[in-house]
Amino acid sequence: MLTLGIPSGSLGNDLNPVARQPQDAVAFLDLRAFEDEETVWTELGLVQPGKADELRFDFDVRQLLLVTSVNPWIYIAAGAKKGVITR
Repeated sequence: MLTLGIPSGSLGNDLNPVARQPQDAVAFLDLRAFEDEETVWTELGLVQPGKADELRFDFDVRQLLLVTSVNPWIYIAAGAKKGVITR
């Protein structure tokens, strides 16, 4: 559904506070898993229940969130991609 790559050093502390609304969802990404100069890739998607082992990514997955309380399941994967030109 969505793939996004951003340099980890570009994430600042000037983010707006979250205003809780019905249906909101928040996922936290632990940037300690990444080097400062790496490009962090995230992918958000849907997968059939029980089929998460069939997910394939074109980046090195370091964090995976799998929401199994809905159908289809929702996943968010985060990792680093080699060979990406960042400058």
